[in-house]
Amino acid sequence: YRIYRWDQANQVLLDRVSSCIGDAELIVLADESNGYLPVPEKYTTIRYTKNMEAYHLPSEPENNCLWWNVDYGLYVLKEKVAADFYWMLDHDVILPSRFYEIIEDVEQNQADFVASHLRRASENWRWYKTGELMEMDEEMRAALLMIFGVSKRGIDALYQERLRIWQLLKEEPSSI
Repeated sequence: YRIYRWDQANQVLLDRVSSCIGDAELIVLADESNGYLPVPEKYTTIRYTKNMEAYHLPSEPENNCLWWNVDYGLYVLKEKVAADFYWMLDHDVILPSRFYEIIEDVEQNQADFVASHLRRASENWRWYKTGELMEMDEEMRAALLMIFGVSKRGIDALYQERLRIWQLLKEEPSSI
């Protein structure tokens, strides 16, 4: 459960999420780039900031770095929590009451990536040019990442590709 601020609305939504995920562990991933977030102690909370030097990744753009780079939270989460599959939910989503059934189905099918609104990426998609830098065997896809899940193996592959692209951009900034 990814948050950038803490207020009563987040409390209500987090309680609703808790009721929809069955036995899955709920962790609050708190972006404290703009200061401490007073998440109640009853929630397991991982606090992090836009400083991604330990992961050899840029903290860009300056404002909203972790919002624009949603994958950064995955690297922090995987480092702190051992699991085969990770779900990331934005703070403003509403889950179906039986979301636990989706979680179970994904686990049984050993998926590497699950997202809503997954579709073929068009050339007018904001990230298309960056996506062209990726080494892919299949056609490029776009997805809304308000709710998504990725396997441990998928996170590792994504991280390696992210590092490769970052190195390429450091060497040739004009490539995007």
